[in-house]
Amino acid sequence: MDNSALLAFPMLAVLILASAAGAAGETAVTVRPGLINSQQCSSAMGKISISTGNPGMFTISIDGVPDEWLDYESRVHVEDEKTITYVVNPQTAGTYYLTVTVDGPGGFYSEDQVKLWVSKKGTADLRAAGEEGSGIEGGLTGMFAFGEQEQLVLLVTAVVVAALFAVFLAYSILKEEEPGNGMGLNF
Repeated sequence: MDNSALLAFPMLAVLILASAAGAAGETAVTVRPGLINSQQCSSAMGKISISTGNPGMFTISIDGVPDEWLDYESRVHVEDEKTITYVVNPQTAGTYYLTVTVDGPGGFYSEDQVKLWVSKKGTADLRAAGEEGSGIEGGLTGMFAFGEQEQLVLLVTAVVVAALFAVFLAYSILKEEEPGNGMGLNF
């Protein structure tokens, strides 16, 4: 009988324990999405995920837009993993670059950049969806930004089209059931 399989299991256990011990002090930060499409004067959200093997207080900073546009926790205590949601409420249309920095225990430092694309209020500008192929990656938050009046027109148009389709369908069904048209059985 081959004893190599019996030796492989303890070695695998040692490798797993060694990698877990090496990761015990590691910290990782993920900022999502990388692109935010928003409409002027409308709120949009992003998330900052922190996972750490070194628990403690983390300081978060977001730069690139006026502080009045932002709402987030700037200091958080993280034991293992935590996700922080930030809200941005842009007041001026344009393209902005948010710099998200996270400082943590043991001199940890992370910096990520988020592109914020803001369309004018009440417009349906589709530029951001095709920019750098990131419309799907970052979400389609501001892609179809309509004002209230445009939404009402769109809703009324959809109702009228649906009603016309229903009338056409009913007419087609009734026409097929008429005697002598070759579609049914005539006794």
